[in-house]
Amino acid sequence: MASSLFVNQLFDKLALELEKNDREPLDRWIDATLISGEASFRSRLVVLAVTALTTSHQDRHGASPEVSSYLALRAHELAERLERRQAHANAGAAASRDDVVAALLATLEARDPGTAEHARAVGEWCRRIARAMELSGDQQDFAALCGTLHDVGKIKTSNEIIMKAGPLSDDQWTEMHAHARIGAELLEQVPSLCEVAPVVRAHHERVDGRGYPDRLCADAIPLAARIVAVADAFHAMSAPHNYREAFSPRQAVEALVEERGAQFDAAVVDALVGLVQPLAPAIDGDLKRAS
Repeated sequence: MASSLFVNQLFDKLALELEKNDREPLDRWIDATLISGEASFRSRLVVLAVTALTTSHQDRHGASPEVSSYLALRAHELAERLERRQAHANAGAAASRDDVVAALLATLEARDPGTAEHARAVGEWCRRIARAMELSGDQQDFAALCGTLHDVGKIKTSNEIIMKAGPLSDDQWTEMHAHARIGAELLEQVPSLCEVAPVVRAHHERVDGRGYPDRLCADAIPLAARIVAVADAFHAMSAPHNYREAFSPRQAVEALVEERGAQFDAAVVDALVGLVQPLAPAIDGDLKRAS
């Protein structure tokens, strides 16, 4: 229905252009036409509509090489105009997503610089892990984005919990655990980031089904969430906290290997181990025995 309306309107406006010898109204109409990922399809409709108009004009007024040539060139111009609009729309959407991500990180940083620093680091580790797993470039970018936004729900976590110097109480852990759900609900409201929401919600699930908030297990957990879980744990253990010192790379990797196949996806842990081993050769023998 929408396509038929588009063709009919195009037909009428192009016929009027021939009559009035004025190109501007049709150009303005094309520029005002809504673009929703179908510019390539509509550009083909332009060519078809112009072909039909050429035939109609010949039937009514006889063959006219000048008119036929004009309409053929005009069809090409209008099709290119639609394609350019789509390219600009796509560029605007990408910039908009980047702006939203930057704004969310700035908000996290205002609450707690350490949380924002952790988010950026986890994003980079997710990219490295995805690359080591030989995932596609798009999957690597997506994993990095999910890692960067995995803790966005902490925007709504109380300062008392975020800034607490010691271990959390049971009630405080309950509130802390809510950040995965809250982050997903927040991202669901952002069209350019809604695909990240299920990953953020699931990044504290465990492959053995004992995680939260939905007790998903194994492949029911999105792959990107399984990558985030390992990157998140590795960086969290490697960073110092108010109530404990940072783990060494060896200690952090040993902790991950102990939970390989239980809390963490085995293939993801193996990918991280492969990345860290060159940085800490002394742990090679221990890792082989633990695996």
